[in-house]
Amino acid sequence: MPRPCRALCDRKRVGAISLLAPRNLLSYVTVTLGALAIASAIYVIVDLDRPLDGIFAVSSQPLRDALTQLGQ
Repeated sequence: MPRPCRALCDRKRVGAISLLAPRNLLSYVTVTLGALAIASAIYVIVDLDRPLDGIFAVSSQPLRDALTQLGQ
């Protein structure tokens, strides 16, 4: 079997583990924490794409100060 196809099959098997796992509290908590971690990572990436607003706001004042120093 070619290597890319084998890797794709492995991903399908790993992804199916949560579907084949017994329904108990541990499996629900694990899937929920995994989904929360992925959603949090996506949120941080999207928030950092807009540096002047959002939770992680970056001030533009240091850059303005640097530009005035370079202009002198």
